[in-house]
Order: sequence, then C-alpha cells, then structure tokens
Amino acid sequence: MRQFKIILTLLTLTACAQEDRDEMLKRLRSCDKDSICIASYYFGEQGDRSVTRELLTGIEDVRISHHIRHKGMSVYYCKMGALTKLSGLDIKVGQTDNPDTTKIRKLINWALDNKLITGTEKINTKSCTPD
Repeated sequence: MRQFKIILTLLTLTACAQEDRDEMLKRLRSCDKDSICIASYYFGEQGDRSVTRELLTGIEDVRISHHIRHKGMSVYYCKMGALTKLSGLDIKVGQTDNPDTTKIRKLINWALDNKLITGTEKINTKSCTPD
C-alpha cells in the first residue's frame, strides 16, 4: 500500500511538471511581454534547450515587462539571460542594453553548432511570431 502511494505521488508530480512546461511554452510563444519574460526565466532555470528556437524568435524585442518579478526588464534582456544560461557562453547583457546583433549571432551560431536549430530554419529575431 505504501509503494502505491509513493508511485501515485510521483505520477501526480510528473503530470503537474508537464502541465507547467506546456503552459510555459504557450507563454513563450505568445506576444505578451510579461508572459515571455516569465517563460524565458522558467526555461533558463530548467536548462531546457529544446525551446532555443522560441527563445531566439523575437529576441530583438525591446518592450519592457511590468510584471513584479521582471519589472523594467526588456524581452531582449529576459531571452538573452535564458539563452546565456542554456549555452554557457559568457555574454554580458545589461538590463538597459539595446539588442546587439553580434551577441544574437553568437547565440544563433551556438544553436547551429549544437544542432538545436538547423541551418535551413529562418529565425525571425525581430518579431514574436515565427515566419
């Protein structure tokens, strides 16, 4: 009986974690600046490289979040923070920095080198919606 309770608890936690991931992926793909910042932080902390394409899409977005946890942070800053965590690259980005295409290009090259995106994919770094 005790093993049954343990297994049931683990299955419940696994299901909840998947639901959280799906919700965060939905937020990352949205065009809402607050949702994007929340989701970027989540995936950066989780170390989930499978969302690299989504993090690169619209990365040049300078809109500022007003969510309490990310107040004053641009979408660019949030996404760059997540990608630098995922990549391990030493790329410094200030909270008030404008998008830097050289830094973005380094991250795109890293994603290509690690086969997280393919060379044939077109990443729209200017818009939150994919091409």
